[in-house]
Amino acid sequence: MKIGILQLNSQLDPKTNLEKIKSYASKIKNEGVVALFLPEYFYSFSAQGSTPFVDPLEDICQLARTLGVFLVGGSAVTKVGDRLYNRAYNISPNGELLSYYDKINLFVCNLQSASYDESKHYTGGTSQTLLTLEGHEDFTIGMSLCFDLRFPEHFRSMSGRGANVLSIAAAFTVPTGLAHWHTLVRARAIENQAYVIAAAQCGVVTCNSTRKETFGHSLVVDPWGEVLIDAGASEEGPWFCDLQRSLIDDVRSRMKVL
Repeated sequence: MKIGILQLNSQLDPKTNLEKIKSYASKIKNEGVVALFLPEYFYSFSAQGSTPFVDPLEDICQLARTLGVFLVGGSAVTKVGDRLYNRAYNISPNGELLSYYDKINLFVCNLQSASYDESKHYTGGTSQTLLTLEGHEDFTIGMSLCFDLRFPEHFRSMSGRGANVLSIAAAFTVPTGLAHWHTLVRARAIENQAYVIAAAQCGVVTCNSTRKETFGHSLVVDPWGEVLIDAGASEEGPWFCDLQRSLIDDVRSRMKVL
């Protein structure tokens, strides 16, 4: 299955971010991509969402129709009643909502340079999401967002339910990324003998008068832990690779850890 992974420096304005993604349409189509994996906050990099709040779903569905691919894993702030969720959307090429995943493990971290507490803004999700794409049922995708990466039981549980591709859409900070990003992403691939597709934010955004710098280094890692794609610290754009079901089966048959 040919997939694309998109690294972005998203800003607060959804229209700007969507137009940037659409600018890659011809390249994505020429590559014959089945699914495009998007980073956390690809729609708008804002803790409270757009002001006034705009429901992101129709824009994301239209984006999928424009690109003509499955959109997987990228998140947008979503309002349900009086609660906000960091929600990852999975959309078909014809713009149909297939499923969504609400981030379960909300980011709480005190660094020397800054403190973060997503629970001040968001409500955590309560259930996992697995996804299969029509015509590519050999692959089952398990969903996660950013801080979920640090909870291996989340991924092992999804592997036990049949996941062999793990989506980790992220907006890692630079300090935590430098310390842990590559190690954790490779660990999740190795211990679950699965492909990991970790689409990430890169660069700087000013959000609510606070300057945020994200780590980049979107990764695709194979079931043996080999890094197939590392997008680097600052370059935006799509990268492409093929996922091979035979490699998953081979690794799992040679070492019994699941």
